[in-house]
Amino acid sequence: MKIFIYFLVAIIIGVALYFIIKDNFTKRNKVIVSILIVILLITIGIYTTIQDNNNKKDIELISAFMRGETIKCGDIDINSDKFNFTNPTLSFIGKKDTEFYGKIIFIKQCY
Repeated sequence: MKIFIYFLVAIIIGVALYFIIKDNFTKRNKVIVSILIVILLITIGIYTTIQDNNNKKDIELISAFMRGETIKCGDIDINSDKFNFTNPTLSFIGKKDTEFYGKIIFIKQCY
């Protein structure tokens, strides 16, 4: 999704620069640039909403894990007896002396 947003921004900037350099910024060109800007703003809004929802899911799962609850990630039950939570990578890492030792499960797999 990020690549799409970057691509859309590049197109809008490119079109605007083309019309400015061409020195032909007519009413039709202004409408085209305005439509592209509206599309960009809508795309950014959708992306932000998706990211907010994912962040809320992350917080809910992390909170449940920290409270000692068991989290279901696919066919694996994640709990503090068998896993540690690593905040920088948002992942669960299997504890030593368990069958999950060294196994890394990213929080996104638990949605």
